[in-house]
Amino acid sequence: MTDADSVGAAVDRIERELGPVAALVTAAGVYEMLPVEDVDDARWHRTMAVNLARTATTCAAVVPRMVARGRGSVVTISSDLGVGGSQGDVHYAASKGALVGFTRALVTELEGTGVAVNTVAPGAADTPMLGSDSPWRSGDFLATLPVQRLVRPEEIAARPRPGAGRRLGQRAGRRPRVPAVPRGGRRRGVLPVQRSGRRRRRAAAHPGPGGSLRP
Repeated sequence: MTDADSVGAAVDRIERELGPVAALVTAAGVYEMLPVEDVDDARWHRTMAVNLARTATTCAAVVPRMVARGRGSVVTISSDLGVGGSQGDVHYAASKGALVGFTRALVTELEGTGVAVNTVAPGAADTPMLGSDSPWRSGDFLATLPVQRLVRPEEIAARPRPGAGRRLGQRAGRRPRVPAVPRGGRRRGVLPVQRSGRRRRRAAAHPGPGGSLRP
């Protein structure tokens, strides 16, 4: 996905066999929790390549075709950590924050072309990317969420559609911040701050999911 020629060839084949691409959702991503001193060059490069560069490469291959047709839709999957950050997530948060900036820039670039651009910034989701020992899966943390569970992939997928916002179990601004990752990478419990609307309250849990963001 990071090779522009390969992506372009794949898009050519898709349009040849299935017809024009009407909608593009860029959902590839990697995630891990580490303190900043443990994030080496290889981890930085991998995280930025998968979470940011692959979206840019795919958009570069698909968007000009949409513009030529005068219609289309692009949705990037960012993260609430890219907006608010969190302890132990420097490389992931940086890549997702850059993705939000990329999406906002693409919005202005494609204004008036008929191509809609948006991003969805969910919190922790119930996917294999979160191991069974992840702090996002702890019972104490889940108890702080409005629906007492992680957001599901199908709920994230529903969000870009008009009127689908109410289907999401977790909404923007409801993720406690600052997950605890002590030096050396082992996780421990904390007393983070959780947001609910404009209020803040204390929650004896790990931080977690938020909701969606529009550029």
